[in-house]
Amino acid sequence: MTNISPLDNRYKKHVSELNEYFSEQALMKFRLYVEVNYLIFLSQHRALKNIVSLDKKDQQKLEKIYSNFDQKEYNEVKRIETKTKHDVSAVIQYLSKKVEKNVSRALVPWVHFGLTSEDINSAAYSLMIKEAVQSSMLKTLEKLSGALKKLVSQNKGFPMLALTHGQPATTTTLGKEMAVFHARLSRQIKQLKKHELLAKFSGATGTLAAHKVAFPKETWVSFSEKFIKTLGLKNNPITTQIEPNDSLAELLQNIIRINN
Repeated sequence: MTNISPLDNRYKKHVSELNEYFSEQALMKFRLYVEVNYLIFLSQHRALKNIVSLDKKDQQKLEKIYSNFDQKEYNEVKRIETKTKHDVSAVIQYLSKKVEKNVSRALVPWVHFGLTSEDINSAAYSLMIKEAVQSSMLKTLEKLSGALKKLVSQNKGFPMLALTHGQPATTTTLGKEMAVFHARLSRQIKQLKKHELLAKFSGATGTLAAHKVAFPKETWVSFSEKFIKTLGLKNNPITTQIEPNDSLAELLQNIIRINN
């Protein structure tokens, strides 16, 4: 009764597997994934003074924060959010408490160091979409492509009349006409597989200003590029506070062509 989309009721059974990638709980988990891996990446950067060095056990403890993120932990983040009135701030507070309890209080000031919410969100959303495409969408498209290929083979000798301008023209086969759709879909699948999603990791106005003030001698542009690469994404080094999402628009255009 209170759903705002048919995907939440009428068609839910057809898209329920996407909850793993696109639910709010999934978003919180991906945000934690980015925050935790940033913290680990910072700790490995020896040029930074005073940051706590993490051994393998410490890193594993941090990684468990997101790998063990379940409904109970999600509810705790939402409880914190009732006070912060800000979803990313709630994640930061939640993570800070976990870090203090499970690793070291001295590491807490480095949580979200120099970042803005969009640094976390742009990476988290890109990871959500990438995972959904690779783990769900491409599997379905490959299955469809295989079915079309089978129809092409089965009907390659099945004759039919082709039309141009709505008028009878020359003969063709049903297999050849199905091959048109198979070829089109195959091309779009290849493009989808190669598509790179962008993320930004450059602070409040895209200048890495807070990082540079704290550690002016550090090459932060290179640092952020290397970090984003470890996430399996492509860095967008020239942005405002937000990543403009052109790479997402390009991916959606790809999906439009698939559905055409």
